[in-house]
Amino acid sequence: VVTSDGELLTFGANDHGQGGHGDGGALDVRRPRLVHLGAVADVSCGGAFTILIDREAVLWGCGSNVHGELGVGDFEGRAAPTRLASLSATPMRSVAAGERHAVAVS
Repeated sequence: VVTSDGELLTFGANDHGQGGHGDGGALDVRRPRLVHLGAVADVSCGGAFTILIDREAVLWGCGSNVHGELGVGDFEGRAAPTRLASLSATPMRSVAAGERHAVAVS
């Protein structure tokens, strides 16, 4: 859930870090919990990962990365939102996620 102020709240399964709460987070988040990141403009959830754009038009991802779905250049999962450095110079407008892939529009 993204609030009108751009705060991102996640809940549900977090076994791959897809909730974005960092290492040591609960495996199942039963109530909406704030993700500590700047204001969010767009978010989409895939099979076990989350991809989002902040209000500065920067792309971030967290969760499973077994298939490279986070776009960070490796196959390591991320428990907290990680900035996609390879696209940091390209402002993003929207994002969508599938089961094991993501699409961003600049």
